[in-house]
Amino acid sequence: MNPRAEKILLPEEVYHAAQSEFLQNSPSYFEEIKSMIISRNDTDLENYVKPIFKHLAKNIGAREDLPVWPLTLFKYSLLVACDINNGIDMRESAFEVLVEYIQSEHQKFLGTWNIHQLNMRSPEENFRALDQAFRAEYLGGTVSGFCDALKDYRKMYEQRKHYGKVIPIVQSSGTGKSRVVAEVGKDHYVLSVCFRDIRNLEYDPNKGWPPHDVSACQFFVEDVHNLNAPNFTPKGEEMAGAFLGALLEVVGEDLPNRKSPEEFSQAWRSEAPYSTLSTLSSRQAHFERIRDLAKRKLLLHAEVLNKNRNLMPAVKEAASPWPVNDPSYREEMIQRVDWYKSVYDTLVKDHAQRIMEHLEKTQASEEKSFILSFDECAELNLTTPHWYPQDKMTLLALRRLLKAGEDHNIWYVLLDTTSEIEHIIPVTGELAASFRRRTGLSPLPPYMYIYSNVMLDRLEETPATPKRTLRLDFLQHFGRPYWCTLPSSEVLVMAQLKLVGKQDFHTTDVNQVLAVFSARLILELGTGQTTTRLAINGVRRHMRVLECVSATGFVNTSVPSEPMLAIAAGALLTNSTPLYKKAIDQLVKEIILKEHVLERGRLGELLARIILMMARDFAIAPSKDNSDRRRFVQEDESGQFVYPVRLDAFLQALLGENLSVDGVAFPHLHQHRQDLLAWAHPQFVNFTHFMQVNETIDDLSPEFLMPSNACPNGSRVDSVSRQASVKYAQETNGT
Repeated sequence: MNPRAEKILLPEEVYHAAQSEFLQNSPSYFEEIKSMIISRNDTDLENYVKPIFKHLAKNIGAREDLPVWPLTLFKYSLLVACDINNGIDMRESAFEVLVEYIQSEHQKFLGTWNIHQLNMRSPEENFRALDQAFRAEYLGGTVSGFCDALKDYRKMYEQRKHYGKVIPIVQSSGTGKSRVVAEVGKDHYVLSVCFRDIRNLEYDPNKGWPPHDVSACQFFVEDVHNLNAPNFTPKGEEMAGAFLGALLEVVGEDLPNRKSPEEFSQAWRSEAPYSTLSTLSSRQAHFERIRDLAKRKLLLHAEVLNKNRNLMPAVKEAASPWPVNDPSYREEMIQRVDWYKSVYDTLVKDHAQRIMEHLEKTQASEEKSFILSFDECAELNLTTPHWYPQDKMTLLALRRLLKAGEDHNIWYVLLDTTSEIEHIIPVTGELAASFRRRTGLSPLPPYMYIYSNVMLDRLEETPATPKRTLRLDFLQHFGRPYWCTLPSSEVLVMAQLKLVGKQDFHTTDVNQVLAVFSARLILELGTGQTTTRLAINGVRRHMRVLECVSATGFVNTSVPSEPMLAIAAGALLTNSTPLYKKAIDQLVKEIILKEHVLERGRLGELLARIILMMARDFAIAPSKDNSDRRRFVQEDESGQFVYPVRLDAFLQALLGENLSVDGVAFPHLHQHRQDLLAWAHPQFVNFTHFMQVNETIDDLSPEFLMPSNACPNGSRVDSVSRQASVKYAQETNGT
């Protein structure tokens, strides 16, 4: 790694390309600028310099519309760089100065920080690591919990009440939803189809595992629109029926060849993307055939499908895409169920029946069922769902077909971070999409119980020193299992990307600001439409955890104690003092004052947490190369670790340099202050985030605060409301 590239946080290839172009063009820049300086033509100089700045900003991934362009700095840098008569070429130094300035302005004026991915693994290395982690020994009780819940779903299901044998597993990213389904496949016949990043046929391992099934994605994105069938354009429900029928046909042919659910799962196991294999895997060959069969089914049954559309009432002009309050439209929607049934009977029924007959003969269990999972199912919304059938695929179209086939004992699992929340929760005050399908029908409640901290069992030894507990390769064992699939050198960057949901952290984005501070403070969301939308977005893109969903539309979410997210948030905030201030301002004005978060108690607990967090962060000494940057995470020969702060620096950041003691008015206190700071200087203090315990703390002892108890992961305990607290500081030597 080029030390200059690392210093200014640019990937080496980006730094090198931008630098090469700059060095090549700088002599011509110099000649033009020199003549303008001599003629004192500042207007022409400004017009000449701005495009150069914009181009350089573009080359390094910064914004091109920065409001301030330092002409003096640019003139000075280029004159020094290009005036090499003394035999010293300073152009590289000039390039570094300009790039550092652009990055600083990029953060300061726009409140933005770009998360650069340095030294990341290649896609091939990444997918191998993810695959290995996916197949490692499963830890936790989620699988048995889901199997127990499946029995309850079977008991509660009523055809006249529920909208299909569909179980949504809804939870934020990295909590192990896909792995749960894979593990269930060891004892039940299960197949999962993945639509992750459906429009992009190239697999990006940073977007998760398992990889998408390319053939399945191509069918819905490309094939259904290129059938060349005269007078026939398939509706979304017919697309879903063709794919489902083809899938169940291939499964029905394969099942007799498998002696057990586990053998079936192995034959259909997810493999590496096409680009990394010389031949197709068994799974990929199956899906290639499914894709071909699905296209042929649409062509073969085009005439029948067209004829059956007569069962569907003619589409009327509607003032609203969901005219739920109009009785005539409600009647139409009920009549259209006959059409859904006809599509299912034409394309799917026989193949589903074949699977059921096989299971009846071979399964000893009374619960003879097949489980079909659609992973990243929201990707099937290739257009906005509507009350009438459309010419593009939607998740709603699939669900209509699944309801039509409820007579067969096939259970469907929809995996996603948010898809089902948006379809079952009436956040707009109107009926949600699931309730618009047919009068009186409601979806089954989502399954959302995912265990965390399950990777602690893989810790080889208990940390022997306080510093060991601050290392990322220790802390990544806490929280969701995803962190342990990453090397410790990459886990911080990936945690930042997962937390803010994109490459850039924008302080103007309320969802990102809420995510960053929720990871460190205890921010409990309130109620209301806007707040519910924040909660849903938090689960979808910002790692918030879904706790419960009520039939009335109440969504309860939380951010449990998870050190990697807290560290990611701390590292983002301390990268830039101006950015930190803008983020705090946004938190107060747009989130707290607008009452999106609840303030438990009346003693100013939330404000106290904010003050303590900021004091801890600003107790970090500024970087030598940038006074606006503080390094929350540092690195030595053993790896990355959270940098603890000296107790005297923390007290001064909290109370002021003089600890709020007026040494002139109260000279007798001056010596006490000096003695306190002298005692505190060799002591270290660290906390990355706050956590709340629900029980009363009777004894805040050192044993309570040890890793196996209340503070296992760098958190600070916040007691229950209105409980008197005694703060305990553990003395360490920082090693």
